[in-house]
Amino acid sequence: MSDDGRTTTAAAAGPSGHHMRIRWADIDLLGHVNNAIALVYLDEGRDAFFKAHEFARQGYVVVRCEVDFRAEMTLADRDIWIACEALRIGESSVRTREVIRNSAGEALVEAEVVSVLWDPEARGKRAVSDDERRRLEAAGVAA
Repeated sequence: MSDDGRTTTAAAAGPSGHHMRIRWADIDLLGHVNNAIALVYLDEGRDAFFKAHEFARQGYVVVRCEVDFRAEMTLADRDIWIACEALRIGESSVRTREVIRNSAGEALVEAEVVSVLWDPEARGKRAVSDDERRRLEAAGVAA
């Protein structure tokens, strides 16, 4: 668990899974996690995935995010897991499939996200390096 009590390290959660705790502040007036907060959860899972594969956090930007909300996520779910796997490696992008599950394994949120690798100094996209491609392919990703 991190200092904020919400997350585990990527190493503890494994290369494709990230544990989080739902906070009371994440709940909206309808009694479930607000949809914008669900995107933050997906972002944290994606960060853990890229970190586990040795990508720098400032090294990518999200350019597309398609989300399906499958079931309500409430404070009763308390512990959630965000799974992230790479579906496709492009010239400068990585397409991921991301799923938020409750402790019963029920898929609450599913998403496909396209992240473009980013060069912060040039303020533009950059190519996927051979080393980055090898690391993702070693995790079972089809190029």
